[in-house]
Amino acid sequence: MSTRPRMREPSSSWRVGEHVDRYAALAGRLAARGYTVYADDHRGHGRTGMPQWNGDAARLGRLGSGGLRAAVRDLRDFGHRIRAENPGLPLVLIGHSWGSLMGQMVLNGHSDEYDAAVLCGTAYRVVGSINSGDLNKRHAHLGATGAEWLSRDPAVAEAFSADPLTTLVPLQKLFGMADAAPASRPPLRGRNR
Repeated sequence: MSTRPRMREPSSSWRVGEHVDRYAALAGRLAARGYTVYADDHRGHGRTGMPQWNGDAARLGRLGSGGLRAAVRDLRDFGHRIRAENPGLPLVLIGHSWGSLMGQMVLNGHSDEYDAAVLCGTAYRVVGSINSGDLNKRHAHLGATGAEWLSRDPAVAEAFSADPLTTLVPLQKLFGMADAAPASRPPLRGRNR
């Protein structure tokens, strides 16, 4: 085991509709530099999601029972498992896109469980400030796959579109009423704040 800091690449390392294997190159680069990398699929996604949905790839991207709260709990539990398997090594949470939003939810209540966090492709998700619109609309002119916003390399969008374990699930569908309703309200102003 490396004495260098262990990087944790949890399920929050990737955007909604993707799966852990799409981040193998990143994990490989980190491992080549001495980091121990852990990664898993979010519930309902990738190879993990296939048995959850009885092999129905059309259902990939749906979280299932417990929804977003269960996915966030899974992420935190994953961190506990990594910490238990590697006592004494720093635990770093890496969250990208939707994974960064889940990372924010975990860190808001349990930041003491991590030594560091890296959030990229993120948004500021607090009550009254989440944008539930189509954030990828401005990229529509770039090509026909619908995934051109993933990277400036067209091969990335093509690989995403050709991958049977990916899906273009709109992020706002993952937020149940309890999460989406207060998050999309306008912020309170003045003394009601």
